[in-house]
Amino acid sequence: MTTFEELENCVKQNDAMSFLICYLKLLNQNESLDLPKSTNKKDLEMEWEDIIPPNCKNGLPSFYSALSTLWLSLLQTPNLNESDNLIKTLLETLEHNQQASQPKEGGIFVTKSDDYSLENKLLTNPLPKENILQEINIAINKKDSLTFLENYCYLCIIDTTFTLPQRTTQEHIENEWNIILNKITSSHSMPITEISKIYFNLIHTHGIPNNNNTIILFYKSLTNKKKAT
Repeated sequence: MTTFEELENCVKQNDAMSFLICYLKLLNQNESLDLPKSTNKKDLEMEWEDIIPPNCKNGLPSFYSALSTLWLSLLQTPNLNESDNLIKTLLETLEHNQQASQPKEGGIFVTKSDDYSLENKLLTNPLPKENILQEINIAINKKDSLTFLENYCYLCIIDTTFTLPQRTTQEHIENEWNIILNKITSSHSMPITEISKIYFNLIHTHGIPNNNNTIILFYKSLTNKKKAT
């Protein structure tokens, strides 16, 4: 049985996808919780902040942004209006997406929001761009998806001319990574599907990386994942 303590832990870990799964499970258990009605992302962020339980109201702005992005994406589920059990359908869709987003190595990325030392070093004493590009090329040659993503996120933080995919579906993410890789190298045999699955999990946990704070969350999450492997 899902508990409110689990829900609170998801907020502390800045994990929007796991939070929403727990939230829907609690609703399935007939707990007294509300679902948001807004379809505008900014309004939705404020509504989520208002309706979640008091013990969960310590989330970062990036958490509410990711949660709202994920919710809006979930509402695009085909034939949702025809469902006899809305909560069950949403929950099944979300759990399927979570499972599909896991790389073969397994595991869900967990970002420690208090990892200030890593972020401080990144912002105040970044590595030279040439070093990062070299690490990216090494990762491409080794077909190392995790190291490639980690270093590419780092590159996007220190040089804003480099960008990350902004779409949220697996198919569009794969297309965008193909374009990015073809710009970086003339030829490659990187496992695009694996890269896209890892990235899908990131974007549905932390939100669309349209600002430096979210990209830093991506980078920290990937770094923590590498340490755990």
